[in-house]
Amino acid sequence: MNRTRWILLGGLLLISAFLALPLLDVVDTLVIAPIAYLLWGFGVIYSLIPQPVFWVLLVLAVLYVAVSTLYDDIPIYTNRKRKRLPADGSIASLSKWMQKGQRGVYYKWQTANMLARMALEMASLRAGRPLRRLDWSLLPPASDEIRAYLEAGLNRTFADFQVPGWFGPAPKTALDVDVNDVLKYLETNMEMENG
Repeated sequence: MNRTRWILLGGLLLISAFLALPLLDVVDTLVIAPIAYLLWGFGVIYSLIPQPVFWVLLVLAVLYVAVSTLYDDIPIYTNRKRKRLPADGSIASLSKWMQKGQRGVYYKWQTANMLARMALEMASLRAGRPLRRLDWSLLPPASDEIRAYLEAGLNRTFADFQVPGWFGPAPKTALDVDVNDVLKYLETNMEMENG
């Protein structure tokens, strides 16, 4: 953290301390005392119940968990129908990642990774063999930003990018390209492929 953030954080702590001093009695009577009374009551109840009762309850809980996990494996009881949600297709999942892209670096990288894998698949189809890296000679010319975006999505992980700080603006990364530009590039690439 830089110096201004430390100063802001220190100032906030100092203001919080000054505001908390007059409220000590109120917090004591409204929060601390009821919690202490509740814990004392639990302690009294715990000391009144004999220890073997707790052990029996523990054994019953373990048996319940064990039987309920095995319950699904017994053929007689597997008649229950489970609701399964249909899996999202690649376009639907890409749309979801694009909507979440404003939330952080991970979502931006996930979108870049999906688009880069599409570009890699197109290049592999053109080459007639599977490729591990993007061969730009097989793809139409792209701007440096789009190249950096697709390379970042394919060859890097989200952990390689700096997370925005609390008070400052997010640093500019290769993932900050407008996704619509990348989609237009991939669409024109498909149009050239299909004629």
